[in-house]
Formats: sequence, C-alpha cells, structure tokens
Amino acid sequence: METDRLAKLLELKREELLSEWREQVRALPTAKDLTDPTLNDHIPHLISELVVELVKQTNETIPEALANMSACSHGLQRWEEQFDISEIVAEYNVLRGCIHDLAGQDGINLQGEPFHILNRVL
Repeated sequence: METDRLAKLLELKREELLSEWREQVRALPTAKDLTDPTLNDHIPHLISELVVELVKQTNETIPEALANMSACSHGLQRWEEQFDISEIVAEYNVLRGCIHDLAGQDGINLQGEPFHILNRVL
C-alpha cells in the first residue's frame, strides 16, 4: 500500500529529507542565517505526525486535523522570528515538494490517499 511505503520511506530518509528542505528554505531571506535547530523548529515533529497519519489512514477532514495544530505551532514560531507570512507558506510548499521528490525517487505515487493525507497534515 502506498501510504505504508511512504511512511517507511519518511522514517528511513528523514535526515535526507530535512537536509534537502533546509537547503531550499535557506533561500528565503529570513531563513538564510538561522541555525539548523532554529530552522528545523517543529518540522521533525510534523514529519513524525505525517508518518503516524499515513499508517493510521484516517478519513479526518482538514478542519478536523486543525484541532491537532502541529503546523500552527511551527507557524507561530516563524511569526516570532519575523518571517513574512508568504515565507511561512513557502516553507510548507518546499516541504511538500521535497516529500514529493523523495517519494518519486522511490517509485511512490503521491495520488489518492497519500496525497490527501499529506495535504491534511501540512
């Protein structure tokens, strides 16, 4: 099942994913001088949350997922770091793109359920 394969891939290649994400996010003006721990902030936890959701495969809606608010915590930290809202949105788009590329390299198709879970968590 694609969701299980993606969950395992994200666990196995977490550091590679984070490294690629940091490299791309550092192109944003506010992020360029941040240390790795500050830049990472809540993203490793968000990836863990994604893995759990991929394994559980719940049919939770996006409004229901907002109750968990993991992404909100990261967004708040970025706001406090003086990120522009467009940069915060860009970070999540970069993460989505990095996950998509990683999945594609492993032959995982991000359509259907994996796509919906990814978008719901992010």
